[in-house]
Amino acid sequence: MIGRLRTDDAILLGHALVGRIARDRGIRCLSVKGPVLEQQQLRDPYRSSDVDALVEPARCADLLAELRVRGWRERPGMSAPRILPLHSVTLLHDQWPCDIDVHHAFPGFLAPSDTVFDELWARRLPAELAAAAVLVADPVANSAVLALHALRHPAAARGRRELDGLVQRWGSGRADLSIDALLRLADATDATATLAPFLTRLGVPSVSPPRNVEAYADWVLHASNAHRGRTLAWVRAFRSTPLHRRHRLLAEALWPAEDGFRAEHPEVGPSTSALRRARLTRLLTGLSRLPRALLSR
Repeated sequence: MIGRLRTDDAILLGHALVGRIARDRGIRCLSVKGPVLEQQQLRDPYRSSDVDALVEPARCADLLAELRVRGWRERPGMSAPRILPLHSVTLLHDQWPCDIDVHHAFPGFLAPSDTVFDELWARRLPAELAAAAVLVADPVANSAVLALHALRHPAAARGRRELDGLVQRWGSGRADLSIDALLRLADATDATATLAPFLTRLGVPSVSPPRNVEAYADWVLHASNAHRGRTLAWVRAFRSTPLHRRHRLLAEALWPAEDGFRAEHPEVGPSTSALRRARLTRLLTGLSRLPRALLSR
């Protein structure tokens, strides 16, 4: 029966499922993004493909274990380097037409992940999804989440549209959207610098510098290169890898293993020739981006 669910319905039921498990196990958990943003009128309706939940970092493994007992498993994929730290685990289920993304952190909040969660948890509100009670962050906190999500990929058209829409909503005089509250949250989570493009558009004249300078440098590097793929992340990983292990990393970068590649690119046909063409296209694209990546630090 679940296999016949429409994706939109599955998303709502997924939030209800995660919320119920967390509540029963005493795990602090917030439903984020997706239908929550639409309920709070922070963005226009958009067809989501996954359920996003932010869980207290110390209990993330507990929530994942509870979901695995119910048939959810980690989505396979390539083991590729990243500029920003891994912040979530994506789960899939054979009978559900959506994924569940369990976040222990959210990119752009540069403070320690437990501090960030506590600040967002302090702004929690009750909500209802699929006729079930869930907990969500308030519109101020969710505005920060949405803005950071858009600013992480500033070249993406969808992100620009969502940021434009969010700025308009903040200019509409809504009583639940307070600049002072947003600035307090940004300061507490070390996100004033990462949110600066959004805050500037809201009329904030200046922002304080980041306290976590190294994490902010990675944020800027990622945001300025996200539309160019993973070439820069591979280059950085190669530079930091001991000499005796570099040949393995290079082989993985140039010609990834079939299982991981197919899991990440399900659009590739089943034939050997289709796989070879897809790998070759990826290789040529990466090589075309290599000169610029080599100049980055």
